[in-house]
Amino acid sequence: MSLGSSNYASRTKDLLGLVNQLRAVGAQSDVDLPRIVVIGNQSAGKSSVVEAISGITVPRDAGTCTRVPMEIRVSSSETPWQCRISIRREYGKSQRLDTIQETPFGETITDKSRVEEMLKRAQVAVLNPVIPHSKVLSASLQEVVDWGDQSVKTTPFSRNIVCVDLEGPDLTDLSFIDLPGIVANADNEIVQLVEDIVTDHIRGNCIILVALPMTDDVENQKALKLARTYDAQGNRTIGVLTKPDMLTGGATKSLSLWLDVIEGRRYPLSHGYFCTKQPDDRDRSENVTSAQARTKEKEFFRSTSPWRTSIRPDHFGTEHLVRKLSTLLVSVIDETLPKIRQDASDALAACRKDLSRIPDQLDEDPATHMLKLITDFAGEISSIVKGRSDASDLIQQNRAAYRQYKIAIRATAPNFIPSLKGEHQAASILTLDGEDDDLSLVQTPGEKFDLSDMKRHISKSITRELPGNVPFDAKTALIFKFQDTWKASMLECFEKVQNHTVKILYDYVDNEFSRFFLLNGHMKTFLNELCTKHAADCLKLLEQILETEMSPFTQNTHYLEDCTDKWLAKYKDARAGKKSLNNGPPAKKLKEDNNGNSNPFVFFGANGNNHGGTGGFPFRRLDCAHA
Repeated sequence: MSLGSSNYASRTKDLLGLVNQLRAVGAQSDVDLPRIVVIGNQSAGKSSVVEAISGITVPRDAGTCTRVPMEIRVSSSETPWQCRISIRREYGKSQRLDTIQETPFGETITDKSRVEEMLKRAQVAVLNPVIPHSKVLSASLQEVVDWGDQSVKTTPFSRNIVCVDLEGPDLTDLSFIDLPGIVANADNEIVQLVEDIVTDHIRGNCIILVALPMTDDVENQKALKLARTYDAQGNRTIGVLTKPDMLTGGATKSLSLWLDVIEGRRYPLSHGYFCTKQPDDRDRSENVTSAQARTKEKEFFRSTSPWRTSIRPDHFGTEHLVRKLSTLLVSVIDETLPKIRQDASDALAACRKDLSRIPDQLDEDPATHMLKLITDFAGEISSIVKGRSDASDLIQQNRAAYRQYKIAIRATAPNFIPSLKGEHQAASILTLDGEDDDLSLVQTPGEKFDLSDMKRHISKSITRELPGNVPFDAKTALIFKFQDTWKASMLECFEKVQNHTVKILYDYVDNEFSRFFLLNGHMKTFLNELCTKHAADCLKLLEQILETEMSPFTQNTHYLEDCTDKWLAKYKDARAGKKSLNNGPPAKKLKEDNNGNSNPFVFFGANGNNHGGTGGFPFRRLDCAHA
């Protein structure tokens, strides 16, 4: 049975032509294209299977065996047999290329005997990309062999692909990829590279054809283990057993084991195992034709035990294998065609969307256009900073940062309690009536500081004062204590505002200058330098203002006196036990005298003679001291 007589030919010619064109331009990186992948250990007879399916001879020498993936695309035609070889570079030194193209390698071949030599040259060209194709094509065969031997030491394998297009009247439409044989006795790096090449191809939407030599145990077949890793259920894998003529009649145990494999009793696969016999070295030296090889194969299985008595006669011979592959590939294409169309449609829509974003061609002088872009950009940013109604993101984000900063500063206010230790504690007083609610957002008020704590603090601070005077240092020490975190809060707020501003600038640069890649980068560099300079200048000013705020001094005496009176009244009411502030029993009223040690209210400004420093009680409303 020839390839052209399979059911596959009439259904898939146009589709495979399209798939081959998509693969030629690298569409397989975006669309999971159906394919047949041939894998196997080195010396597993894989090349013989490939030759039987394609009808061509592939390189077998030690230095020129399959060392790069080879994609063979078979197409039926009424024209005489011909072969075209091309090279598809999908990878650079280590990464996949953005642009993938197939480059023709040599002229069209009409003599089958020249195919093997041209494949050797093409493989050497892939492994030695620095050598021009023209030089590889014109070099002597010995030079090509020498280059191949040399590349074994430097670049033993490659991910780039040699493509073979076959046309002829006795062919059918078929496409498959022959991968390098899996090696075991080599450097770990080389072993891993070959396995990576294999696993990259057997993932996804493919049929895995595994060549298994019958001269070795199934358990030793690394190729089959890899296939099971990516096709655990065996739904996409077909085993093809090779070298059955290497088993003598006396190897009864091996013959029985392999018969069990073929008939599905051991290591089962959904699509089973096929057994083929390909020409040996003697047959190849006698130039046995493909038709003669198939005749010898049929006679071998018809006359050799135990194959001739097997219950699965349809699993012996290359023709049965081709028929099965054709049927399966048609099935895979039918199942995945809707998804392929959808993926291609989605990719096309995404491409058209990207193309629609390309601006029209410039009609004015480039320098004038650049100046206009930058001027418009500056005007846009200026209006955003001023708070344009339709672009208020920056203002709104900064307002949120300022509010958090205000809350952080208010949270540093001391938590004074107008009660002595041992007394019923009066309620914490956080705000004056009529103040905003920002302080209510503070989750944890400061550490409590009651009248007993205040008495101790005043007592420790007294040096050489007149009776009834609270030392100025006692007040400033408390003020400085509650200002410790102001700088950190200021820097945190500044960083938020800076980040908001830089992000807005970069977003607008991307929007306005996206067409000009280099200009986009230059603008961001300039803006980064400018923002860094202004940030440093601004921080100097903020630190100066903060240093001024850290000094307990005010000229807003009217506001300070008014604020002091309100706080004193608030604390006296709490001390008196008014229900609005304290629902417990009235606290014992302290005896007022002329000694600040016994009357902490002096510190709060109850003593009219105390006008030192800030005066009154500045801690609950910090800006009283720094207005």
